[in-house]
Amino acid sequence: MPRITGLQKNGVLRKNGFAVGDEITAFDGYGYVDYLDYLFFDSKQKFDITFLRDGEVMTKRISKRDGQSMGAELDDGDIEPRVCRNKCIFCFVDQMKKGMRDTLYVKDDDYRLSFIGGNYITLTNLSPSDVDRIKRLGLSPLYVSVHAYDKAVRQKMLGNRFAGRLFDTLKDLGKSGIKFHTQIVLVEGVNDGAVLAETVNELYSLGCVSSAAIVPVGLTKFRDGLTDIKPLSLSCLNETIDFAEGFAQKSLKERGEAFVFCGDEMYIKAKRTLPSFEYYGDFCQIENGVGLVAAFVTEAKAYEPAEGRLEGVGPRAINIETVTGESFYETMVALAKYFESRLSGLKIKVRLVKNEFFGENVTVAGLITGDDIAKQVRPDDDCDLVMLPRVMLRQFDDVFLDGMTVAELSSKLKKDIVVAPSDGYEFAEMLYELYAES
Repeated sequence: MPRITGLQKNGVLRKNGFAVGDEITAFDGYGYVDYLDYLFFDSKQKFDITFLRDGEVMTKRISKRDGQSMGAELDDGDIEPRVCRNKCIFCFVDQMKKGMRDTLYVKDDDYRLSFIGGNYITLTNLSPSDVDRIKRLGLSPLYVSVHAYDKAVRQKMLGNRFAGRLFDTLKDLGKSGIKFHTQIVLVEGVNDGAVLAETVNELYSLGCVSSAAIVPVGLTKFRDGLTDIKPLSLSCLNETIDFAEGFAQKSLKERGEAFVFCGDEMYIKAKRTLPSFEYYGDFCQIENGVGLVAAFVTEAKAYEPAEGRLEGVGPRAINIETVTGESFYETMVALAKYFESRLSGLKIKVRLVKNEFFGENVTVAGLITGDDIAKQVRPDDDCDLVMLPRVMLRQFDDVFLDGMTVAELSSKLKKDIVVAPSDGYEFAEMLYELYAES
């Protein structure tokens, strides 16, 4: 039960006689589960709160204006993730090197984190009370890993006999207004081709599913004892992209927006031209690597410095070395040339860092380690500073996947390091500021 640790001076609960130390046990008779209950009822205008004070059970009726907050601080803001019960044949956590930080081995499969942070879940561990709660709190949209409509294929891929119930659960929740964004991790010879086409068509037929992303299976070099899976072949990539683009045209005509998208990495591996910025609509799958390149490039080129910001500045001699993975390399090279043409004296060297830590099949920048950068960017490189993309580091921290810090990397390279934002507009803004201040 959460304990009230603070109350706003003019907050609703303080005005209703609540005090620090009171323990909330229920809202409107529903037992308190986690902070989502507080957030849900904080949006309501009339409800009951049951709480404990000095061992005595008390209930108060709350009435507040629309938009007015209860104004309480509770001691249970963090949600402990539910652990995944599946044994997916492609699980990336199972392919992690041993001995890394503990948090990298957590397999979460939690509907609450899906609603809060867009984490993909499988819905295989929901209890009847979980389903009722999702409906009652209106936890929408949720992000769901589907992989296949065919029950046998889905059960094989997830290693869970309950995986076959997924579409029934989607339909049930959908009737209560819950919406979904879905993903399909593509494994060649398992859920591609006709299986994929059936999956997308079935998802499309459900009015509750807003989008489907097809992403390539991620394979590291640490797969000893795991299911034998090969990287997607060129023919599989091309066939899948052709199918997805054709289906997107169908949904554009019928619904006015694309329904299915392939991850950027698939286009890059197939050496295909990425779709335009407009193709991705509201970029609902961008956190899944869908439309990242189009968004970043468009945002970066849209930036213009404030009038007079560069007045009297330049030409400047500034050499920057920026590092990236194979997937974003060609895009970054083109962007470097674009900014060099706009800022006289600016030189940007793009360093392609191969992923030696996880293996050559891993090509995204977000999985590059500090040690790989230290090995492939030399201290004698002719540059004034090294620029790293924010996606290489732990959220809200300056630590790479292998535990190396930015400060430690800077010391090894004997170079100043700046961390570039993941947003293209903010990246361009930083570049202009570095140029103006050099």
